[in-house]
Amino acid sequence: MSAADMAMIGDRTHDPIGANENGVAGIGVLSGDGSRTEFEAENPVLIAKNPTDISAILKK
Repeated sequence: MSAADMAMIGDRTHDPIGANENGVAGIGVLSGDGSRTEFEAENPVLIAKNPTDISAILKK
């Protein structure tokens, strides 16, 4: 499995930064300390309100 096949899910700003630095898709979750503005600056593939939203979106 390669980095392109993975995603980093996190609720803090450093999570999408780490995802970008490692070539992994970033998913930000707003239920933690990270803000929408901070996540948007890192161009994640998804910003979810809570972890449950991620599975609902991925099932579409």
